[in-house]
Amino acid sequence: MKKQPPDPKKTNPLAAYARYSAFVMQMGIIIVAGAFAGHFTDTFLKISIPVFSLLFSIAAIALAIWLLIKETGKNQKS
Repeated sequence: MKKQPPDPKKTNPLAAYARYSAFVMQMGIIIVAGAFAGHFTDTFLKISIPVFSLLFSIAAIALAIWLLIKETGKNQKS
């Protein structure tokens, strides 16, 4: 039986740290982009109540959480 070389993703803890820190930055960008898009829409439509800011922010947070669950579920399967 031939031994397979160790998987570098599993042996190097810095690789996992870099991967997850990049994912946190991606989540932050998604949430900020949603908040900015909502604010821009509210300003463009001249709405006094920040309806789109709230909706887009909540949708961006939901998207970021969904991506987090998807990413961590993919890591557990492999």
